Amino acid sequence: MFAYWLPKADAPMEAGEHPSMMRLLPAGPWQYTPHPQGGTLASWKTGSAPALESFAEARECADGLWYLAPKKPATAGDLRRDVTLSVIPITLYGDPTNGTLGLMIDIALATSSPRKLVFSPAGLKTGDYLTEYARLANALREKAHSDKDIYEDDPDLARFVLLALQQTYRVTEEVLTDLCWLSTADFLPILLAAWGRDPKAVSTGEGI
Repeated sequence: MFAYWLPKADAPMEAGEHPSMMRLLPAGPWQYTPHPQGGTLASWKTGSAPALESFAEARECADGLWYLAPKKPATAGDLRRDVTLSVIPITLYGDPTNGTLGLMIDIALATSSPRKLVFSPAGLKTGDYLTEYARLANALREKAHSDKDIYEDDPDLARFVLLALQQTYRVTEEVLTDLCWLSTADFLPILLAAWGRDPKAVSTGEGI
């Protein structure tokens, strides 16, 4: 599908734990092979090293990695991962100029994310959520219920949307940018689905 060149990860055997690889791990599983120009190539785990010619021209990312996009745009089906979390399908606003109009994707319910177990003489209770996705979803819901505005440039919102897509699809920041799936019109439907509400409820006047 797509790949990344990690110039500073000199040893493929250790690339999975290299600091520059951390933000890419949610889109795994990955395999690591030497890059002809040094460093490591991280690509989808298939068992064989891909040819660099199978990707589009590499472009540098803000953090110093190099992104190698697929020559043919990936579909939602290509990127869909097997998940155990419950999901709610939503229809994205889309872009009629690139064929994404009416695209339906699945958003995982944050409330189905695992939580800590707290043992005590009084019995077993559940504690905090273990995933950043669930914690952010909960924090944004509390903000909404306290009548605080959630602005489009809120860094928590941006991070949450990325994590929401990564629960069900093998995507990174560069992949989502290239796909052009998302727009500001999709913030609320993604939030509602993560909170366990059908986004169609917005049109019926139901609360969040």
